[in-house]
Amino acid sequence: MLCCCRWDGGGCWAASTLITVRSRGVASSGSGSSLVRRTNKEPASCQNEVVSACVSKLDLLSQNRSLAFATTEEELRQICTHLTGAMDCVNAFTHRCFNEKQREIYRRLTSGAAQLIEDFCREGSRFRLTYLKHSMCYKELQDDYNQCASVYMAQRAELQGQAISAQDKIRHSCCQMDGYKQCAKTAVLLRCDVEAAELAEDIIVKAGGYLVSTHCSGYRIDEPSCSGCSARVALALTAILGVVALLHLFSRTT
Repeated sequence: MLCCCRWDGGGCWAASTLITVRSRGVASSGSGSSLVRRTNKEPASCQNEVVSACVSKLDLLSQNRSLAFATTEEELRQICTHLTGAMDCVNAFTHRCFNEKQREIYRRLTSGAAQLIEDFCREGSRFRLTYLKHSMCYKELQDDYNQCASVYMAQRAELQGQAISAQDKIRHSCCQMDGYKQCAKTAVLLRCDVEAAELAEDIIVKAGGYLVSTHCSGYRIDEPSCSGCSARVALALTAILGVVALLHLFSRTT
């Protein structure tokens, strides 16, 4: 479940954040200049394609869905080899190609994802043990979880093409993230239990990182703060949850 990081967390999210910081730049305080100055003389080892190569280490997880929903210590070790390898690759890139201010921005933006991977990959950690406790249930609902993620990613892609203000884009993004979180949590709750659902929510929140925890705390998909900006998301999530509920009831009666 964690390794649906192709959508929302871990090395993939960290790498995409890194590319965003590099390509857009971040204004330094009081100077009006960009922290990121890309030139035609940039070393080949500092091109964005190098980051893509780091992320390619996770291809196994996207191709092998049974591995992505690991249920054994051995499968977890395989996953963690790929996750930590990708993160180490990206971190080496930042050390080689970023100045200290850029590295601090990157660390702040990806701290949640980094902590998530550390907790997940540390043998004997409470997070890892709780995940293993519910891993079979997570695996059984992977199709439901994937549907939640698919809706979320489709809406994110659509949002990127909309000509709206930066503030509205943040609001849309936060509402979509909360909708995704609630969809996944409800799907888990219907098939597993409260502890498993809370862990699923924790995974999504941590994977979202600093920006989500800082900017999105006041947005809820079913509250006025999201009114008018996520109607299609809400309808899609309602439909998905309805199907999940019916499947759950059917499984109990057969």
